[in-house]
Formats: sequence, C-alpha cells, structure tokens
Amino acid sequence: MELNRDEELQRIKETELEILEKIHYLCEKHHLRYYLLGGTLLGAVRHKGFIPWDDDIDIGIPRKDYEKFLEIAQKELPDFLTVQAPGIVKPYPYFFAKVVNNRTTLVEDVVKHLGITTGVYVDIFPLDGFPSDQRTLKAHYKRFKLQDKIRNFWIRDPHTKTSIKRVLATLIHNFVNLEKLQIRNQKLLSKYDFDTSELVGNCVGAWGKKEIVPKEFIGEPKLYEFENKRFYGVEDSDNYLKRIYGDYMELPPPEKRKSHHRYTIKFDM
Repeated sequence: MELNRDEELQRIKETELEILEKIHYLCEKHHLRYYLLGGTLLGAVRHKGFIPWDDDIDIGIPRKDYEKFLEIAQKELPDFLTVQAPGIVKPYPYFFAKVVNNRTTLVEDVVKHLGITTGVYVDIFPLDGFPSDQRTLKAHYKRFKLQDKIRNFWIRDPHTKTSIKRVLATLIHNFVNLEKLQIRNQKLLSKYDFDTSELVGNCVGAWGKKEIVPKEFIGEPKLYEFENKRFYGVEDSDNYLKRIYGDYMELPPPEKRKSHHRYTIKFDM
C-alpha cells in the first residue's frame, strides 16, 4: 500500500518516537545524560511535540556518555533497532550516530550512489567541550571544518559536481580512508572535555558553530513535554534556542515550512 505524504510523515514520526522512548529508557537505566537538540527541542518548547512539518529527532549526549551509550545500545536495544555509527558500520558517511528501525528501509539521496541503506532513525550527536579562548576556538573549529569538508566530498556523487569539484570529489573518495578520517575527527573533538569546559556543544550537526554555547545553556537535563510524553532537553532552552533561531516562537513563512531531508522510504506493512 502506497502512503501519501501526510500518512508517510505520520508513520515516520510514530517510528521515531518509539525509538526515542527506547533511547530514553536505556539512558535512564544506565544514568547517561541526553538532551533534545535543535528542531526537536524547538518542537518541544513551541509545539509540545514535533514541529508539524518536520520529520526527524535529534538528541545530543556528552562524549563520555555517548561512547558508553553506543556500547550498551548494541547489546540492549530490542532486535528491531540497530546502532549505526563510525566504527560500527562500514562505510558510514557521518561523524555522529543513528539508532535505526530495521523494519523500515530509508535511502537518503545524498548517499544513494554509495549503496548505503538505513531505516527511519533518530540522530545522536556527541556533545563535546571547546576552548574558551576565541583564537584557539577558531583554530580548533577550522580544523574540524576541514575534516567535515573532506567527509562531504567523500560521500558526494562526483557526477553531480562542476568539473573542478568532480575531480576533487573523485580524488578524495579514492585516496582518503573514511574510517581513518572519522578516527581523527573523534580524536580532535575529544580534546576538550565536556564536563570541564566553559563552552560545549554539538558542532557536527546542521547548525555548526551556532551550537557551541556556554555550558550553562546545556546545564542539567530538564524534562519537556513531547507528544504527550516527557523527554530530557537542555536546561536553558530560551538562550539555547535564541542562539540558533533568534525569535524562535515566531513561525517561519508558509513556503519555508518543509523538511530539508530528501529520501525514499518503505515500511514493513
């Protein structure tokens, strides 16, 4: 049975919510911190659930807890859920992890030429510390961005590029070892400890440097209502969301109320 767009979006949200419940359970069981981030936190604050036109869930876990979570999740998640992350799945095109419902099939346009298949997922971002000195922070972030640009060229389809980018993408894909790049990225971003840093955040997500914030914005996990359930988010959601979105309670114009993800998806009926 083929679903229309509204039905498909609803199925995606229901599936993601179920994944989030399992993540919440494991984190509480093992005393691991996690936080709703980005548009998911915005949805919790502004809509008490998903942003109506959004189709994903993002959470962040401090790096030490993140690494523990990945170990635990591989052993304790139910059989229909799978962890995908650097070092666990090869090739894996991102610097962060996903918990995937393997009763679904999802192919993202950006990596379909690589034959990479996933399922409906929740994104899990490592939260790291960052240097307080602005010159050091700038250099540290610049090193990260270089790694991320290389990763982007590695995963992109060279046939869709201009001639110079096509050559560069082909060279990087052929001569850069993605797994070694991911290890270097983890080493770089682990340099500053989350718990002892004044600046912390997630720089591997869509918002980049905007999500590097004073640690008091993240603070201690705080419960928020989300789709008639309760999940943890950042302590100071007001300053965190202002940092990313500005006047976050104002709805975007109708033409911008759409998902930025591009994929094909199938559900087991």
